[in-house]
Amino acid sequence: LIYAPLEVSFIVTEDLRNWELAVDWIEGFTAPKSPEQWINKKFEYSDATVFLYNSHNNLQIQVEFTGLTPTFVGGLRFDTTSESVVEIICDMTFEYQSFSIINIKKRQNNTNIG
Repeated sequence: LIYAPLEVSFIVTEDLRNWELAVDWIEGFTAPKSPEQWINKKFEYSDATVFLYNSHNNLQIQVEFTGLTPTFVGGLRFDTTSESVVEIICDMTFEYQSFSIINIKKRQNNTNIG
């Protein structure tokens, strides 16, 4: 069974640290350039949880991914045409082995019944 890739976007921190970590992760197991990346090769796969909130900002659903590995890290687009502060957004794509969906509200209702 092959699932469609998980595609996420994230806000890049001012010091670019989260983007650098993403690039290091993908370079580390595809084409390591430094000893640190070779050491981090053991982190080729990871697990991750995505939290989905409802319109009242309450946790509604958790999606748990296992065997997650990055396949794409987007570049940085700098925009100097805006007069206000513009956050840099980066896209990232992952393959994964499996996932499970946990409905938090349903789980809470079931525990309140007993």
